[in-house]
Amino acid sequence: MPFARTQPLTGLLAACLLAGLSGLATAQNAELAEHEALVRQALSQHPAPRGLQAALQAAQARQATAGAWPDPQFSWSVAPKTLHNGLIGERHSYTLAQRLPWPGKRSRQREAQSHEVSAQKAELAALQLQLGDQVRQAYAQWNYLAAALSANRQNRELLDQLAQVARASYAAAGRSRQALIEIELRRGELRQNALRLEQQREGLKAHLNALLNQPADAAIALQGSAPPLTEIPERDVFIHAAMTDNYEIKIIQARGAASESRAQRARLGFFPDLEIRASYLGAMDPEAKRWQVGLALELPLNLTRRRAELDAARADAQSWHWKNEDRRSQLAAGVIAAHAGAMQADQSAALYASELLPLAMDSLRAARSLWQSGQGDFQTLIGAEQALLRLRLEHAGALRDGWIHRSVLDRLCGGKLTRQLFPQANS
Repeated sequence: MPFARTQPLTGLLAACLLAGLSGLATAQNAELAEHEALVRQALSQHPAPRGLQAALQAAQARQATAGAWPDPQFSWSVAPKTLHNGLIGERHSYTLAQRLPWPGKRSRQREAQSHEVSAQKAELAALQLQLGDQVRQAYAQWNYLAAALSANRQNRELLDQLAQVARASYAAAGRSRQALIEIELRRGELRQNALRLEQQREGLKAHLNALLNQPADAAIALQGSAPPLTEIPERDVFIHAAMTDNYEIKIIQARGAASESRAQRARLGFFPDLEIRASYLGAMDPEAKRWQVGLALELPLNLTRRRAELDAARADAQSWHWKNEDRRSQLAAGVIAAHAGAMQADQSAALYASELLPLAMDSLRAARSLWQSGQGDFQTLIGAEQALLRLRLEHAGALRDGWIHRSVLDRLCGGKLTRQLFPQANS
């Protein structure tokens, strides 16, 4: 027996499609602005950057004293038997000495500390990028969970409508029981999935609050829909940016440069320091002999220690060289993988929106029409409903993955391409 009540179901299906697709298409700049506002909030409130900022200030304070001149030394002595001796008088001696390091030692120390400051600055910048990456990825996952919950709710509403149609249309024929049982089973599955998604969102909310330095249970009011994926440059652009602007590379290079400066300082350790002295020796007679000036020369006789210090400094510099080579290779591989992932996600999202989701809607409409006419199988209709939900989730997953890969690329490239990947950044 054909169904008479097709209009409510048709309207609901159309509304589901519009809600599933237009919700993502109309977000545009609002979500990107919200997305970057979270990044700025995390950078301003998270304690980790503050800790590294303090470490940077400490390194800069040490830079001010690196390679400084040694303090002069003043010494005093007295001949004890001249104390209270009225015959010859008390005899005191005074010496003022200044050590003069071998030329180049102080400048090498200043260079090493300057490179340490550069490394500390790069560590702070790397942490800020990492924090921004974590916020963006959490935001992308939040939008995915919101889309998954929305799709789950839409399919439950669809099943509610199908149940109403089944009761109204099959009551006379006594055929509603099996269809209603199938609908209840399916609704139970969707409710269970909704509980799982809600649990995941609670855990993600705690993670986001931690990134924002807020209480774990603080309320988070977000739009909950992913912005459309932006176009990204060619892969070679990212590789070049990563090789020149990645902060992990800059940290390694700065540490390596500091080690090289220390190695140069160790080579200068084989050369002696000098000391100039001006003395007044009160015990000397006649008085013309009491004022004296002189030099003291360090004797670098402990060659074993100096060679060991030089070998250690050279080995340390060499280790940073190989760390740099290894990290650059890993970085290139990471950029290639993230760029390929972003391109695949972009293409998948476009395919779902333009072809797969419309086809799934057509399949659901056809299965519904056959079921309404009494010619179709209800399992086919349920299968079409499940396929539509799966494709909606996969579409939302492709959007999430696209933004996650963009966030990874931004971090790997040292933030140089942030404005191209996230147009609302710093706006």
